[in-house]
Amino acid sequence: MDADAVRMINLVECLAEDYPVRLVPRVRPLRCSASPHSPTHRRVPSEKTLLTSSRVPQDVPPPPDDELPAWSESEVRAYFSSGGSARPEPRDLSVPGGARDVAFGSERTKPENAPRVSDATRDATLTSARYRAAAFAHGVPFRANGLFPLGDRLLTELAADPNLRAFQKNVLSYHETPESPDADAVASYRVAESWAHGDGAARAGLDLRCFYRETSDQNKTGPSLTAAFRLGDGAAIGKFAFTNAHGGSIETVLDETTAELVKCFRAPNCATTELRAKILKPVALHKTYRVDCWIASATQFRLRTEGKITDPEDGTTYATCEATLADLSAIEKSRR
Repeated sequence: MDADAVRMINLVECLAEDYPVRLVPRVRPLRCSASPHSPTHRRVPSEKTLLTSSRVPQDVPPPPDDELPAWSESEVRAYFSSGGSARPEPRDLSVPGGARDVAFGSERTKPENAPRVSDATRDATLTSARYRAAAFAHGVPFRANGLFPLGDRLLTELAADPNLRAFQKNVLSYHETPESPDADAVASYRVAESWAHGDGAARAGLDLRCFYRETSDQNKTGPSLTAAFRLGDGAAIGKFAFTNAHGGSIETVLDETTAELVKCFRAPNCATTELRAKILKPVALHKTYRVDCWIASATQFRLRTEGKITDPEDGTTYATCEATLADLSAIEKSRR
């Protein structure tokens, strides 16, 4: 029995004494010590003996033996203090990693539950001009869990460039009108919080800030996207294990930036069909890197992009990619 298991058994003993109703037959309780390594801490014969024979309120059965290892200290305390009414969902520890009896996702995560929208509404909304207008107007909201330090050189430089427009990934959101349920839903773009964008992504270890550059007299090579990003502890090969960034986090940056370029340029409704990435050097955590993406070629239904990750200090290339994206709106229209 490891130290954590002994500590949890001790906690159950102590809480049973804190919330007594009537004693049930039991073995001698453990002495509640602050640490299992304390000289006064007593060894126990078995977890089952202590849990089934402990001093507990008669109307509050002990926590189930097969689930207790998955309960947190706060859950155990809540269970006893509530008289047994507050308990976590059923849990199964017989499979690796365990399983929980909870409802996953929501009705709004299922595409089949999307509100009714006509082809005309979708066609009018899914344009690059509408996407750019919304994304640039929304900008990049403050990230409470952002990974950029004050005065970051690259981020400051990009923000000061008048030819660049800062934005965060947007997604199309539909809202039904209660007064007319049979009418088209109202469609609008909103700032996306996702696995790769937003404050939640920064909290998990990826902070990506995108900037779009449109074609102009000064930029005759076509539209492009530049981004600054930093990877935190959550993006490591092994968290707090003296490692560099996981290759998947690097490829995610390339996947997201090439897709956002295509959405701003021509196809807000697009999907990556192929991504070929080459990671040339280890990417460090908590260091600012630069991404540059551009359109390599385009046909009626597909766009091919290229991109690279560099060190903004010396220009060293750390990764490159080629990504092909399908224009889903164009494909849908061709099938009507």
